[in-house]
Amino acid sequence: MAKEMPCVGFGRLNTQEWPDVAAKYDVMSLPTVIIFRDGEPADFVVGAVPKKIIADKIRRVLNEN
Repeated sequence: MAKEMPCVGFGRLNTQEWPDVAAKYDVMSLPTVIIFRDGEPADFVVGAVPKKIIADKIRRVLNEN
């Protein structure tokens, strides 16, 4: 997905190594995808979902002003 959306930054967090960060964003289940805008969580996806659902949510966040 990173190749398809070069204007979006993607990262991973090991919740066992960084439990304080996971707790800060209320991550209770894996996988959890948090979509940030301007440094703040704008949307999220919990659980294994099709790529299209994540891409659609990212596009929706990018189009918000």
